Amino acid sequence: MKKGKTLSKYLKLAQTHPVLFSNQEAMYQIVTDPQRIAEWEQEKRDMLREKGLPEEWASIGILVDDPYILVLRDLVFLSNAPERPFGYTRIIAQAYLEQGVGVAVLPIYQNKIVVLKQYRHATRNWHYECPRGFGEPHLSSEANAAKEVKEEIGANILRLKSLGKYYS
Repeated sequence: MKKGKTLSKYLKLAQTHPVLFSNQEAMYQIVTDPQRIAEWEQEKRDMLREKGLPEEWASIGILVDDPYILVLRDLVFLSNAPERPFGYTRIIAQAYLEQGVGVAVLPIYQNKIVVLKQYRHATRNWHYECPRGFGEPHLSSEANAAKEVKEEIGANILRLKSLGKYYS
């Protein structure tokens, strides 16, 4: 994604999904002022160049936009140190932008928790984990839980108890 487009799409996302950029009660305050972002990016690029490091590490905005996730780099500062902003990366599930609810399920069968052995590309290794997913847009958490359990272990949920919120 080109430099200018990265930030413009990011600022549009801030307008369409303000809850993702809320600074109310947040430890890290997100900067959305384009001028302040541009100034910080230029300073950071200069510093990275001097150190022989990639200048794109200074980019604020949407770094990756694919069918499943958005990778954002925000310009943030700690509430007690606004004079020392820094870039902070986060991942947002695309489904979340359309009211999708990520789920993780601890299925119990014959008094034992069922886990899956899954290969994960990120670590290039096998892991034991519970059935989970980003969530399909416009499905309730219960419907998403039932869908994931059916897809991943071929079972139907008889009873469901919420253990709290999950953000994938």
